[in-house]
Amino acid sequence: MELLKNFDKNRIFVYDTSRGFYRFIKLHFEKDFSIDLCNKIDQFDDFYKNLPYYQHCIFVVNSHVDLINLLRLFSKTDTILLAVMVKDLENKFDDFNNIIKLNLDLPKKELINFLHKYISLSVAE
Repeated sequence: MELLKNFDKNRIFVYDTSRGFYRFIKLHFEKDFSIDLCNKIDQFDDFYKNLPYYQHCIFVVNSHVDLINLLRLFSKTDTILLAVMVKDLENKFDDFNNIIKLNLDLPKKELINFLHKYISLSVAE
């Protein structure tokens, strides 16, 4: 696929309208990765037009409106690491092959270890 030749493995895209999870990611990954953030639902259209291809996207669902942007993102990434903050939406993503749901009930250290392991293994491929 042509897109795969033109992406930087050391870049991560984060969509988080609350910015809380983004700050968590930035704190633990900023020294190893460039992190691009979209934090406004109404600015996603402009952001999406210029969005390059990413190997990894961390997407935080803070509301039902975020789902539209999530569906659009499938063509721009290999894998979406998904954090669902809306309880009634948690089980809506079980059948997607390229979505990995993050277990937000894990202690922070375990979640960080999982993210580091997953992203580092993918970058090495």
